[in-house]
Amino acid sequence: MSRRWVWIVAIVLLAPAGAAAHFPFPAPPPPEEYGNLLIWRGSMKKGLPPVSFSHWVHRRKHTCRVCHFELQFNMEANTTEITEAANRAGSFCGACHDGKELFGHEKKEDCEKCHNADRTRGSMRFKELWRFPNTRYGTGSTGPPRWKGAGSSRSTGYP
Repeated sequence: MSRRWVWIVAIVLLAPAGAAAHFPFPAPPPPEEYGNLLIWRGSMKKGLPPVSFSHWVHRRKHTCRVCHFELQFNMEANTTEITEAANRAGSFCGACHDGKELFGHEKKEDCEKCHNADRTRGSMRFKELWRFPNTRYGTGSTGPPRWKGAGSSRSTGYP
């Protein structure tokens, strides 16, 4: 009986390694582009270039919690329904990109800062961003919660 379990465990542990040789996995992106993504869901409907988003640039000041819990971005790319109207009302990107603290949605020249379809945008700044301060849950957030409902159980249920 124990010999049978040894074979089962060996197969379960070795199967993924053998499978990798039979599937054409893409090469990982360079470190400066890892975490960069294109958000195309709403843009393509309006005929605009996709939004390029750099996790590196945003993570240097905020934890994952700020965007993914307080601002309610889904963890899976292109599944959050982000609209220009919502941004202008202070939701999603508009919580910070309001034209006061950071560039906003009013000036035409600011549009291409995000709507540029360039996944490598911001990569040249990687060297200044690569080291994050050591804290228990990421870099820590600066200031009060961004999302209007930040006192709800959704945002306070996580450390």
